[in-house]
Amino acid sequence: MPTTAQMWHPVATSVQLIAAPVAARGSLERKNPPIWRAFTSTATGIRTPVSAVRGRCPSPLDDGGADWREDSKGTLGVAGAATHRRRVWRGAAGACDAPEAVASLVVAGLFAQRIGTGPPVVLVHGAVQFGELTWRGQLPLAERWELHVVERAGYGRSRHVHDGEDAVVDGPLIADLLGDGAHLVGQSSGAIASILAAAHRPEAVRSLTLSEPPAFQLAPDSPAAQQMQRELEALLDLDTDDATVLRRFVEIVGSNADVSGELPPPLLEGVRALRAYGEGIPWTLDLPLDALAAAPFPKLVISGDHSPALEAVCDVLAERIGAERAHVIGAKHTTPHAGAAFNARLEAFLSAAERT
Repeated sequence: MPTTAQMWHPVATSVQLIAAPVAARGSLERKNPPIWRAFTSTATGIRTPVSAVRGRCPSPLDDGGADWREDSKGTLGVAGAATHRRRVWRGAAGACDAPEAVASLVVAGLFAQRIGTGPPVVLVHGAVQFGELTWRGQLPLAERWELHVVERAGYGRSRHVHDGEDAVVDGPLIADLLGDGAHLVGQSSGAIASILAAAHRPEAVRSLTLSEPPAFQLAPDSPAAQQMQRELEALLDLDTDDATVLRRFVEIVGSNADVSGELPPPLLEGVRALRAYGEGIPWTLDLPLDALAAAPFPKLVISGDHSPALEAVCDVLAERIGAERAHVIGAKHTTPHAGAAFNARLEAFLSAAERT
């Protein structure tokens, strides 16, 4: 089985596709017997249950319990060639043998995991919880959509691109990930980066979904929005340990992340990227909202109905860009963690956009 270094080679200016199952990213510790299992990946440090074998094959992010063999009949063939692989699950319910299009995509050094088949959907995480930590609940959508789970500059396998989080750095790189056209979904500060990406290449955007962007500059008359901005600015200047910053960050924005007890390495890595913010601090930017309003693609603004500050921002944003407005309840700021409720609203919007 290849090591991480062998299967992922960052490139500075070109696109490279590698067949890269997540199971190969780290050694796995099996905890429970079939049919339900849980795995701890040394790549993420997080122990998560995988899907039951009964009824469907596990998803590519389920981390393990499968072996892979090459299918020499085809290639993935998107801006280069990579080998198709076939996932074989063996457990109490028998073998599950199904073709999967799973690849790692690197554009100008920005990493994304590509999962599933169907119209492409680029998923852009916010601060701290990068990549699959934000979007694991959206994996059922891979049965009908090709998901591109991005790791932004400063995070994970894109940490080499920039010292820390910066939406201005991310914007054009995410725009490149849209290829010939894709749906774009951004969460929190990832929604700010998605705004910049959509304005950079509007012709490549099939639809734009924005969830709770911290664009406090849009709501100067909201005391709650201005207070949240001041609290976040004070936090970013706070001279203390990473765990304290993370717990205060979760408290301010209203995240549902569990930050009690010992923190797993990915969350600590994420908060370090947050603290190394570049110049692209979301609420300091002059966002190209007029350009988005003039763009023909459908737009949707989602919030969790938990914070007067973020409700005020999302209301103004939706009005300014001519977006549909929706609420997804149950996960506070990190609306994708609402799982099925988020997926139902998002997929209804994406499907309608496909019909236009």
